[in-house]
Amino acid sequence: MNDREKIREAFIDAKIYDTELPKKAVDALSGDIPKFEPGERPALDILFNKNVYQQEEFYLYELTQEHKGPAPKTEQEKANQIIYDILAEQLDKVISALKEIGLEFGYASIIGEDLDDDLVHLIMYRQKDPVVGPGKRPSETKVRSIVPDRPYVVKRAAKVLGRIVLEQIYKERAAELAKKNHTPNWVSTGELFKAVADALHEETETDVTAEKLIGRAYMASDWPLNMRTRRREDKGGQIAEDTQIDCPEYIVFKLNQGGSWELKKADGLKEAQTDIKQGFRSRQTKAVVVLNGLKKLPYTLFAETDEGLIEVDSNGEEASMHKILHVRWG
Repeated sequence: MNDREKIREAFIDAKIYDTELPKKAVDALSGDIPKFEPGERPALDILFNKNVYQQEEFYLYELTQEHKGPAPKTEQEKANQIIYDILAEQLDKVISALKEIGLEFGYASIIGEDLDDDLVHLIMYRQKDPVVGPGKRPSETKVRSIVPDRPYVVKRAAKVLGRIVLEQIYKERAAELAKKNHTPNWVSTGELFKAVADALHEETETDVTAEKLIGRAYMASDWPLNMRTRRREDKGGQIAEDTQIDCPEYIVFKLNQGGSWELKKADGLKEAQTDIKQGFRSRQTKAVVVLNGLKKLPYTLFAETDEGLIEVDSNGEEASMHKILHVRWG
């Protein structure tokens, strides 16, 4: 027998950064598990399309294992290390998941390749056990290989990663600058939510009150202002009616059918208009109201249809039935 003999191959419709990859690997390789003679053990190659390094989603993978070793210094070293850490973590998780169904590998690798598809390829081999000493059998994977790809791909990855980092830094600095140059407009929570409740009553004729809204309110961000219905996992004390809030000039409040809501700052009418359209894309949205200086800004919704523009009700599910909406203020 050769030292390495292919015994099974499976293809998974997933990206290498898919958090469900370990489970999908188990589904693909479980069932008729081959038997191995003394001195034999399965080996595993995980192959994926290296084009994944050009996708921003790859770098948004949330690592759960702490990086070990010296910290990278250059941008290229950082990109290289992030790629290595993501691949190493995914390899470890797949190995652990497959061990639960009786597949204990003596060798496992994860490799970026020039593939004709975007599938993850799992190739299982039969090979001799790694030598660990007379009469001893390895109890876990002893040889673990991580092959991201050639250096030029890492350079391209560094550019993608650099763009993501720069965009995040820009957003954070822009927010800091806006907050620094901003003159606070302090109003009480009671005053803010009374204006919201009055606007909602005019729009939907619901019995929503300022007290009900405040009782379930959670401050996600004080500036730019973002408040929403409190969830179980939310930490922090109750907001009182006399709590002072830095109130922005424009506010968008979205009420859902189940009673949950979100209140956020809008940078002018253009952003408020975008928020209205996005809000009514969901059938769960019951109403969207816009406040300017705590005064309700009336608007009318129009939908594009085969017959032209038609006015649609902004209270209920009618607006969500149309793909393209237009907002007219006043």
